[in-house]
Amino acid sequence: MALVKQILQSLARHFTDEGPHGKDPGKGSRHWLCNYCETRFVGTKSVLKKHFITKCSIELVTRALTVEERVMRIDGIRLGKHQASQLEGAIGGSGGPSTGPSSSSFVPPSSTQRSRPSSSIKRPSDGETPSPAGPETCFPPAPGSGGRSVRQTLLEEADSIVTQNAQTSRKMDQWLICTNQPFSMVDNFYFLDFLDASVCMEGREKDSKAYFKLLDGVIQEIGVGSIVGVVMDNARVCAKTGKMVEAKYLGIFSVGCTDHALDLALEDMYKCMDWLKAVVDKGNQVGKFFTNVDKVCAMYNRIANAQLKRPTVTRFVTNFEMLQSLKGGRNPLELYVYNAAWVEKLVVDKAIAVMEPVVKLLRLVDGPGATMSKVYFGMDAVVARMRTLDCLSEAEKADVEKILMDRWAFMTSELHCAAAFLNPEYRTHTVRDTQIREGFNIWLYSWAPPELLQGEISRQVDMRVQGLGTLGSQNARDQTSSKTPALRWEAFGGSLDLLQPQAIKLLGQASSSAACE
Repeated sequence: MALVKQILQSLARHFTDEGPHGKDPGKGSRHWLCNYCETRFVGTKSVLKKHFITKCSIELVTRALTVEERVMRIDGIRLGKHQASQLEGAIGGSGGPSTGPSSSSFVPPSSTQRSRPSSSIKRPSDGETPSPAGPETCFPPAPGSGGRSVRQTLLEEADSIVTQNAQTSRKMDQWLICTNQPFSMVDNFYFLDFLDASVCMEGREKDSKAYFKLLDGVIQEIGVGSIVGVVMDNARVCAKTGKMVEAKYLGIFSVGCTDHALDLALEDMYKCMDWLKAVVDKGNQVGKFFTNVDKVCAMYNRIANAQLKRPTVTRFVTNFEMLQSLKGGRNPLELYVYNAAWVEKLVVDKAIAVMEPVVKLLRLVDGPGATMSKVYFGMDAVVARMRTLDCLSEAEKADVEKILMDRWAFMTSELHCAAAFLNPEYRTHTVRDTQIREGFNIWLYSWAPPELLQGEISRQVDMRVQGLGTLGSQNARDQTSSKTPALRWEAFGGSLDLLQPQAIKLLGQASSSAACE
């Protein structure tokens, strides 16, 4: 018991006693503050051991720490966990070998321990594998430990590395799952470089200056000449950061996330059009009933042999997936509730007809590959489709078009226009579109030397418009469906040698910053 009391006193030094808890201070319950993870809790001294064994971690700290302070706290946590495991072994009687870090991490061995011959060291007697470490890493058994030695093994040095890798793995799992990133990303050649370039913003300022500082470092590392634009989220702080990048680097454009803009357009439709709001809300009610009630969910899954999809709060486009799953599950639902009128009352077909073109474009820009050159005419096709829907009245068509055009005006960039102009698939459509030509000219003036603008570059632009040169040959046109725009410029754009490298770089860009679905 003397050992238990001594360890408890040592364990209490890792905490700040903030006073008694409850009406009767004599019961021993007190307010504690961990000096390492800054967690507050209430209890007697016996709960200190449980805190170290089950909860204490440097990841719980929410404010910024210096490197020295972080190292000090990690060492303190290791010592506290070791003392807690010692206390658990002492209370248990027979204890067992300690699984925490050995005390050798904190207390240097004495001269008698260093000079002790290996034959005098007590070995495990219950079938355990002896430690591969030498005698200098072994210590005599502690009182109350059941006669077993507290051993230092070679694995102890790897403990901190394993812990750090496990924490990194958990964070990456959360990021991949919560943001719907493709798991094939971990097989990418640049994945480890991506991890090295990642910066933890926990406890730091997250204003536009902080974002710009990070972007500026990456731009300098990659090289200004290799960057066409910066695709960021549509949040206000990101938009301001993009303007700061454009102000410093004249040849780099800030581009809003197309995925996010289309998702917000769908959400605007939901907020502004009462009939669509009614459909989505009632569809959610039906979906929640069949997914939240366990017995109902089990019976439906058995009848339908499928599951209804549920929307995600931060991704409004998933409401479309929910409505589609409701429509596809109509027959099983009818078998379940014997009601054939629910689909007609919810006018699900009308809602899907309005949302489907937007979701189709969203999936295009949400997928892998270069999509910058497809956004401009893709948005035109969505608006044109809305004008031809027979299920909408003229007023409803005007409302939908206004919402889409407002979002398009917000997210459009000169890079969208320039990429559409350079895409060989749309050559005949871009000749008379003034907005595309204006955006292309702004992009052209951002990188072209002034002495070449009125000469060779102007001549090559005219050749591109008229379909002359190798890029306009019949062989190049025949490969429209088999080659991406960037590959067609690389293969057939040799006659436009000044435009070719810039076009390849621009046409190879994505148009979204993160997966939306």
